[in-house]
Amino acid sequence: MNVWDPIGLQNDPDAQDEYDGYIGRVYELLVGKLPQSELAAYLYWAAHDHMGLSATRLADMMSTVETLSNIRLD
Repeated sequence: MNVWDPIGLQNDPDAQDEYDGYIGRVYELLVGKLPQSELAAYLYWAAHDHMGLSATRLADMMSTVETLSNIRLD
């Protein structure tokens, strides 16, 4: 929620598990060292298509992807 919070629930204590269903795929994309564009596409799909939010353009996901890509996973 500190990096990706498309709904804006970061400070809602009752919604801390809101994005848990997406963590597995994000982790797979990060450890699989796939192109960052794939992670950006997934986050866009999650926000725009799955959650039904008026997500911005796919290119706007790149700052989030950069931050997530810098997380140490080992």
